[in-house]
Amino acid sequence: MSRLKKISANKKKKLLLISISLVIIGFIPQLTIRTIRDVNNPYTVEPLALESEDGTYISSFLYTPKGEKSHGGIVVSHRFWGDKKIMEPLSIELVRRGFTVISIDFRGHGASGGQFVWSELVNDMKAAVDYLEYELPYITQIGLIGHSLGATIAAELAKAYPNRINATVAIGSLSFNPTGISNLLMAIGSYEPFLIKDKLLDALRSYTNEQNVSIGQLYYGDFVSGNNTMAFVGENFNHLLEIIDPSIMYQTVLWFEQAFNGAPADDIILTEWFLEFFILISQIGAIMLTFVLIILLSDNLFKSKIDNLVKEEYKSARDGRNLISYFALLIMGFAVIFFNFLLSIPRDTQQLNTTYSILFISTGAAIGVFILYLFLLMSANGNFSFKTDFLQIKKMSASYSKRSVVFGVVSALLLLLSLSIFWNITNQSILFVAGDFGILISLIIISFPVFLIKEFYFRTIQERLKKSKIYIEYIKMVFAGILMDNLIISIIFSAGWFNTFYMPVSIPSLSVWIKFSIIQQILVTFIYLYSGRNIIGSTLFSSIIFAWFAVIIFPSYGFL
Repeated sequence: MSRLKKISANKKKKLLLISISLVIIGFIPQLTIRTIRDVNNPYTVEPLALESEDGTYISSFLYTPKGEKSHGGIVVSHRFWGDKKIMEPLSIELVRRGFTVISIDFRGHGASGGQFVWSELVNDMKAAVDYLEYELPYITQIGLIGHSLGATIAAELAKAYPNRINATVAIGSLSFNPTGISNLLMAIGSYEPFLIKDKLLDALRSYTNEQNVSIGQLYYGDFVSGNNTMAFVGENFNHLLEIIDPSIMYQTVLWFEQAFNGAPADDIILTEWFLEFFILISQIGAIMLTFVLIILLSDNLFKSKIDNLVKEEYKSARDGRNLISYFALLIMGFAVIFFNFLLSIPRDTQQLNTTYSILFISTGAAIGVFILYLFLLMSANGNFSFKTDFLQIKKMSASYSKRSVVFGVVSALLLLLSLSIFWNITNQSILFVAGDFGILISLIIISFPVFLIKEFYFRTIQERLKKSKIYIEYIKMVFAGILMDNLIISIIFSAGWFNTFYMPVSIPSLSVWIKFSIIQQILVTFIYLYSGRNIIGSTLFSSIIFAWFAVIIFPSYGFL
């Protein structure tokens, strides 16, 4: 037994060493490049506070090349559920080429104020255009770049002000006829699911009034007259990652070089996208390090005394597959019905809040869990009482309860601290401010009962899964949890698609749930296994992670 413990300890040491090494290998090149920047093409980056037409605060970054000689200015905008930091690689490539760049956070995103209201987004971007035009006398021409949501808004703004906007790059989206937009480059990744190649060709035909068009060909070639256009398909990147596609970045920089300067000054050498490789390495290292620390925390709290809960099976649900089937057939139905019922209640705002949509879905599922368990209990022994359900929950919360609470809270804080510190230094600002703390605590309290019932159901399934080793059990339950979570959202999307019942215009925001559910299942199943198989610890972990995501990452629609 001691030999096994020694081997296990050696594995932990190796994992600890590997994770720290990955963090260092990924972090040092980023720190070096971002600190030294580009000695041959120096520039500065500073925060910029803008004000939209209705007075909403728009947080921005101002990238300025050294020397105030006359040159072009470019406004950069992000996708839905993004912010100005994720557009930084492209912003830096542009400022290195001698362009002043303003990268904005749309309202309800990043550090900007206000609620997400689609009709006001054009004014958010226009505030940056006004700043370039009226506050910086050395700016001679103005261009726009947008990705996904930002591409649609950039195209709308460019079409409304063709005499002010000299060139536009739309990446990953173009929602209307592009005719009238000056010097338009349309770009997508090769795995772009929304703006497919046929739609690009249709947009080209509309813009050029020619039928024989092709991808990658420059039409008219007259940037001075403002009627140049091109459609480009990048390399092996999907919708989210196409903004760091080297070929798209190259074409974007080249487009503005030609539109503003007549031709590239010299060969374009991209450097910023190399950082994405090191960011990925250090992210993997940071997450791995957190998992090792969580395992070490579990060892110290529970001292290897973790045991399995006593299994109590009902006649109508003798294995996990039955419970998964019940989830698919019954509980998802309650989730969809509850979600639709709450959305039908009149509200002051027409926008859907991502945070509360997740709570609506989970609450409906929780109601379904209770009803299902009452049915199973009645079928098994004729008892029809909520008390039995609560007794079962109490039993699954009894083992090492105090230690599990500490473990769940500390594990969540470890993960969030490592992600916050790391991403604030590198890629994305995700630290919450003091004013968000009350909202964070409120969401933890509100979501805890819902996630507790969900954990009760999922871990009941887990304890009935056939497994020989702990990692097999982990993999099975992670995949089962992801499948069940996303079956709910699939039904809601399908119902909205076929107009089965009322769905709000902003239903695509629920795509955030898919990302959240995957992250949640990977993390919370791990926490459950290392917390004495106590659902209190894993529920606290889920609630804290959900509240943090809601406050920091989910776009605001005015309910928070």
